Amino acid sequence: MKSLHFLLFTTIIICASGLAVSAQVHVIDAPSDLTTSVLKVESTYTGNSDKEALVIKVLPNPGYGIGASFFGGYIGLQSNINTATSIETFAGSFVNNHNGNGIKYGIYAEAKNGTGIKKAIYSKASGNGTNTKYGIYAECDGGPGGNEVVIEGEASIDASSWAAYFDGQVNVDGLVVNPSDERLKYNIADLESGMDYLLQLKPLSYEYKSAEIPNFNLPIQRKSGFLAQDVNQILPHLVKKAKTPAHLKNIELPGTLLHLNYLGLLPVITNAIQEQQEMLMSQKTIINEVRELIKKIDK
Repeated sequence: MKSLHFLLFTTIIICASGLAVSAQVHVIDAPSDLTTSVLKVESTYTGNSDKEALVIKVLPNPGYGIGASFFGGYIGLQSNINTATSIETFAGSFVNNHNGNGIKYGIYAEAKNGTGIKKAIYSKASGNGTNTKYGIYAECDGGPGGNEVVIEGEASIDASSWAAYFDGQVNVDGLVVNPSDERLKYNIADLESGMDYLLQLKPLSYEYKSAEIPNFNLPIQRKSGFLAQDVNQILPHLVKKAKTPAHLKNIELPGTLLHLNYLGLLPVITNAIQEQQEMLMSQKTIINEVRELIKKIDK
């Protein structure tokens, strides 16, 4: 019978009178056909304060040390809460109390290796009831004087990368802004005739194929807008060709999809309005001159 070997490092602190501290290294041999837990730690404490069933502590030099490493066939660490209670419960609680000036992570997750789909963090909220469910709920409380970023996403700028991708409706209670500082730009030039571009655009009303392509979570209401293929012929810089995310692949939509930057139309519309205003002012000047000329003729 083959055996699985486990190294268990334990620190026992005897606090009755502060007399002794002992450290031991134990090796647990478990048969490879074992069907129960190799190690089970259970606390029978029934009080109303927080007590740990197991404490693992490593105290090397500052900046070093791993409290625990878990390796599994497909789950490295699993945590369940089975207590029925009306108070907040946490399947996992991670607190970084590091006092230094370095970057602090409450949770650091990484998915790598292999060719399959990788999700460093997968979060799902489900169950019965009418209460609101959050797949991810995050908040930031950094105090006054510092920058606060609740969620930050970073991705390379190419056809297959998104810093954030949402399948469904997005609500923002606040501002949505883009960096527009002059110091970030070059090749700055006046925009060409916006009116010429606008007159070529074809506004349409349409409905999305939400029933035929359900995994995209497309809107079900009738919409108005443009076709990206049409805009691509007129203002190609407003159209992004992007690969369909792996979890949204559909046999009817192979390859890439076209995405339209509607906000990018604002400068074009602004330019067209300014051109139109210049035309109106010029016509007004001509009309006034004609009126003055008519007055002179009438005299």
